[in-house]
This record gives sequence, C-alpha cells and structure tokens, in this order.
Amino acid sequence: MDAETAPHVEDDLPAIADAAGQLLKVGGTQHCPELAADIVDVLTHLVAQRARATIHAAAAAARAGQIDQVTHHGSLLATTLTDADRLAGSQHDRLLGSWLAQAASWGTGPQERATLVRDARRLLTVWAKQATGLHDYAGKHWSGLLTGFYLPRWQLWIDWLRAIASGDHDADRPALDRSITAFEESWADDSAIGQTLPSGDVLPIAIEILNRYRVPLQ
Repeated sequence: MDAETAPHVEDDLPAIADAAGQLLKVGGTQHCPELAADIVDVLTHLVAQRARATIHAAAAAARAGQIDQVTHHGSLLATTLTDADRLAGSQHDRLLGSWLAQAASWGTGPQERATLVRDARRLLTVWAKQATGLHDYAGKHWSGLLTGFYLPRWQLWIDWLRAIASGDHDADRPALDRSITAFEESWADDSAIGQTLPSGDVLPIAIEILNRYRVPLQ
C-alpha cells in the first residue's frame, strides 16, 4: 500500500495541521529563516496531501459522468497548486527562477546560457527525453514550477476528464498523453528564467493557508 491509498495519510493531516499551528505561534515572535522554512515545509505537505482526495474525486466524477463535479474538483486542485506556489514564493530558495538563474550564470554567452537554462528545466521535469521514464524524478514544490508547469499539466488532465464525463469517444488515453508531451516539451525548451526575488510575507500567507486546509476540501 502506497501513500496515495494508505488510509492513515488522510488521518494524520489534522495532527500535521496542529504542528503547523504551533510553528506559526513561534514564528509570530521569532523571525528567522530556518523557522520560515519549516513552516513552508509542513504546510506544503498539508496542502499536497489534501489535494490527493481532490484528484481521486475528480476521477470518480468523470467515471460517473458528472461533468460539473469534475469542473468543481478541478477548480479546487488549481487552488491548491496556486496556494502552494504563493507559499513557496515567499522563500528565495524555493523559486524556480533562482534555480534557472544559477544555471544561466555558468554560461559564457547568450546561447550557452539559454542551453543551460533549458537543461535545468529538463532536470526538474522530463529529465532528458520523454522515453527515459524519469518524469518528475527531481520535481520540487517551487514557486513558478507549481503554477507554470504542474498546474497547466493537471489542467490538461481535468479537461480530458471532462471529455470522458461527457461521453466523448475521442478522449482516449493516447490523446491525453500526446497533449501532455507537447506541453512538457514546449515548457522544457523555454529559456525564460522568471521571478528571482521572493514576494509576500510568509506568516500571513501561512496563516491563511492553514485555515483553509485544516479540514478536507469541499
């Protein structure tokens, strides 16, 4: 039994939420980078685990032909990714742009810098080529990666589920795979760096997210 199906994973989340609350109490009086990193770690785990039930619910709704419910759970999933992105965006070392900028800094000219950025994008996502089987091997809960890569990719899946729910016989798995591959390759070959400076105050963002994810998403 893995983490996606083990019942104790969902059962443990209230205790994890309580732990995050305790960290936030300390964080309100002690402003230090190490504590902020712990808060982000714990809350990111909470948000990610809450999203599992949403993903399963979207798939179940598609099988039942409930298009509106697929859309609803797809919206909840988009919110979890956006919230996790905002949380990560408050930390410099959790920015996709920071990683890409470091890669670019090794280049001696524009062409070499662009190549290094593209390689750095692939390391986090499709690794080298589509056929390696190492997708997301080095995936991170980083700002810019969550909303720039994972969110659009999940949206392709939600759109496919909506087609399944509507009885669209052209919505087969190979069609989904092709659309995901096309998106991944386009994203990985982009040489843009993106945001390199953190934004937002971690404490109010964390309090907002904790309040939202203490209980299962509806």
